[in-house]
Amino acid sequence: MALEWIPWTVAPSKAVGVSVVLLCVMHLWALWAFGSFAPAAKIVQGSEHVPLPSLAPHTVVGWGACNKHDRDQRFWGVVGRALTLNETRRADGFVWLGDAIYADDLGASGWRTSSPTSMAAKYTAFRQSLDYAQFRNQLLAEPSGVWDDHDMGADGASRSFELKSLTQQLYLDFLAVPKTSPRRRRDGVYHLHTVPFHNTSTALTTRFDFAVCFVLLDARFHRDDPKVPGADILGEEQWQWLWSVLVDPTDEVGEPRVARQRDLFSRCAFTAVANGIQVLSDEKPTENWGVYPGARERLLRTLALAGAQRFVLLSGDVHYADYLTVPHMAFGTDGIVEITSSGLTHSLADVGVTPEVFDLLNANPRRAGRFIGRSFGSIAVTDTTAVVSVHEVTTGAVVLQHAVNIDTVGNTLLQRDHRFGIDVVAAPSKRLFHAMDRLPFTVSHRVRLRIIDLLASGWCALFH
Repeated sequence: MALEWIPWTVAPSKAVGVSVVLLCVMHLWALWAFGSFAPAAKIVQGSEHVPLPSLAPHTVVGWGACNKHDRDQRFWGVVGRALTLNETRRADGFVWLGDAIYADDLGASGWRTSSPTSMAAKYTAFRQSLDYAQFRNQLLAEPSGVWDDHDMGADGASRSFELKSLTQQLYLDFLAVPKTSPRRRRDGVYHLHTVPFHNTSTALTTRFDFAVCFVLLDARFHRDDPKVPGADILGEEQWQWLWSVLVDPTDEVGEPRVARQRDLFSRCAFTAVANGIQVLSDEKPTENWGVYPGARERLLRTLALAGAQRFVLLSGDVHYADYLTVPHMAFGTDGIVEITSSGLTHSLADVGVTPEVFDLLNANPRRAGRFIGRSFGSIAVTDTTAVVSVHEVTTGAVVLQHAVNIDTVGNTLLQRDHRFGIDVVAAPSKRLFHAMDRLPFTVSHRVRLRIIDLLASGWCALFH
């Protein structure tokens, strides 16, 4: 089936450029007014989040991003306990959404690519490390995932990264992907990861073939320079794969068992479309699909044409947790939702960025909630509901949460703040980004990062 475009526009949010001096004044004022290490709070105040044990789910899958493998890894015990259903029922799996390790090295002049031998040693050391190995042993299946730039091997890595095919094999080794898997022969680490019903007593097993499906997109291997006309993220081969998986995943997962239709959304009780960087955000200096408007438009139209329902977008990268919503009639009453969790070992809160400063510098009209501390995510499925949660990494407490009613078409939020709603059907407003956009992307991106350096005590490595 050929793709036919439908009316679709995500109206870019506006950002007004200000000088470095003004940014610093705002930062110092916020530190004076609110304290330099105020608790990392979320925008949605007073919401009651449901802990996983109270949900009594039959399926739980963890997910996360941004793990500096040479830092303290004892938090994996917290992650494991948060995902464990009970004393006899282990979690169903874990999915990486980028930067499982930092394969490159940080020097005085910034990030530099390591040798393949060094990268392989880092992957092996982390996989075999005590805390992560114990966590893996608690799961019913090996972790899966997709990479971002640092575990690909270079800061800001894209299609021009010369070692990408070699590091792809290292990444698949880390995930214990069999040498005979078709994923070994693809240009990129994109794939469909399915989570079966390990609890066969649930009524959902008579309607769906899988409890959760992860459509994991590689936003690095084929990514163009955004200044190139018609710049793309996925590459045509991955676009064609995505369409075929959405409309009929038989080649990936076999014939339908109980589902009445062949498309992915009919076969999965809940679906997560995931990659390393944010899709719905236009805010800089973090990388996002907003820099590639044609690719983002194509992604959302592809999902709409494939009949996407009971799904969420997931992402990592930014070193804070985010809850973004965009209403659109093609996806039910609540439109599209993106949940971001990042990072496991470091976050903006670690360098003294307060929630108030964050909101001043990174305001987003699509944001319904945020948490700027260290975090990881989970997806819990009950007989009636799929719940996506973001957890604080040191306690496992739920700090953001989104729910989808499996019995109805479209998404249903546990909490929503309508103040952040925007009309995406109307004509798009003109982008009002920083004047730095006129510079080459690599230059402007670095300038923005240096501005954040000043605001975050000069720790650029923690922000990107």
